[in-house]
Amino acid sequence: MQITNKIYVYLLIALTTGSLCTLQVAAQDSITTSVTLSSSGNIQSTPTSNFIIKAADTALDTICPSAASYEANWSSTLSGLGVNTLRLQEGGEGDVWGINMINNPNTWAVNLENLLNEIGNASFRCYFYSLGDPWGGELGINDQAANISATISVTQAESYINELAGNNSLNHDFITDPRIALWSVGNEVNFGSSSDPNSNYYWVIQICDYIRSLGGLVDVPSPIVNGQYCTGESLLTGHVDFLEIHQYGLYQLATQYALGNNQYNWTAWESWLQSDLAASVTNLGPFDINHVILGEFGIWLGTGSDQGLTNYTFTDQNRVDYYTNFFQAVNAVGFENVCFHYSIEENSQYGKPEYCRYGMITPVPDGLHFTAPGGQLDPGCEVIEANFG
Repeated sequence: MQITNKIYVYLLIALTTGSLCTLQVAAQDSITTSVTLSSSGNIQSTPTSNFIIKAADTALDTICPSAASYEANWSSTLSGLGVNTLRLQEGGEGDVWGINMINNPNTWAVNLENLLNEIGNASFRCYFYSLGDPWGGELGINDQAANISATISVTQAESYINELAGNNSLNHDFITDPRIALWSVGNEVNFGSSSDPNSNYYWVIQICDYIRSLGGLVDVPSPIVNGQYCTGESLLTGHVDFLEIHQYGLYQLATQYALGNNQYNWTAWESWLQSDLAASVTNLGPFDINHVILGEFGIWLGTGSDQGLTNYTFTDQNRVDYYTNFFQAVNAVGFENVCFHYSIEENSQYGKPEYCRYGMITPVPDGLHFTAPGGQLDPGCEVIEANFG
C-alpha cells in the first residue's frame, strides 16, 4: 500500500492476543522501519540500517578454502553482521587465489572468476582496496608505490585493464561485472599539493578515466593532499564516481581523551569525531553524501603499534565503546557507505604479530594472538550488527 511522499512502512499488527500479522508498506527511499502495534495501542518502531554499502575489509586468504586462515563459516558470519560487500585485501598468505595478472598471465581470469563465484554465490559484492599493492597483492598492478609511474607505466596498466575488460581467456568483462561494486585506484597515495600535484596524481586520474571509459565505477581511497588524508574532491572531480575518506581516530583517542586504566572520555571523543567527519565532507563539489565512502575505521584488540601509537593496548570493552560511539558519529553526519577494518582475523602463523589484531571475528585458536573457538564473534560485533541491520 503506497502512502504519500513515497513513504512505506512494515507494520506488525496484533489482531488478537498472541495473533500477529504483517502488513508491508513503503519505507522512504531505501529506509525501512519496523512498527509494532499492540492490542493496547502502544507503538514501537525500530529503523533498520540506512547504509547502502555495508562493507568489511576482508583478507583473501580468510575466504579461500585452501588457505590456512580460511574461515569455513565466513559467509554466514558476515551476513549475520549485516555485511553486504567485501573490501578485499591480499592477506598474509599471499596470492592464494592466483589472481595476480602479472604472475599468472594464463590463469588469472579463471582464478578471478572462481573468486567472484565464491563471493557472488554467497550473495555478496566486492571490490579490491587497490589494483595491486607493493607486495604483489590483489591484481598485481602496483598503484601504491612512492613513484607509481616508475613501477608501472600508464600504458602498461591500461593493457592490463584491457584484459580485465574482456581481452582474457574467458572473454569476460570484469570491469562491468555486477559482482564487483567499484574499482579503487591508488589507496592512500600521496598526491603532493593541491596547487601542484605530483606524477602519482596524474597516473591515478589517467587510470581512473580509462576504467570509467570502459564502463567501470571508480574511487580513489583517501589520497594524501597537502600532507593530509582527505577525499581529494578538488583534484578528483570529473575522474571518479565515489570519494573515499579514512578515519580511525585512535591517535586522538589515546592522546587527547584517555583517562587512564583503559578508560576514555567517549562523549568528548565522539563530539570531536563527529566534527572531524563532518568537516571532511563539507566541500563535496558535485558529489552528495551517498557518493562518499567512509572506507576505513576500526580498533585493534590487545597490544599493537599503528596509527602513530606504539605498544598501545585496547580492551574488549574499548572496542565495544569505540564502535558504539563511532557509529553514532557516522549516523549523525549521514554517511551511507561505510567499511570497517577488519572482518576475520588471519591465522597469526601468517600474520604480523608486531602489527595489530583488528579482526572482529576469531577464526582459530593458535596461542599467539588469542585463544577462542573458530568463528567466534568478538565483543563489538553486536554494535556492527545493530547498525548494519
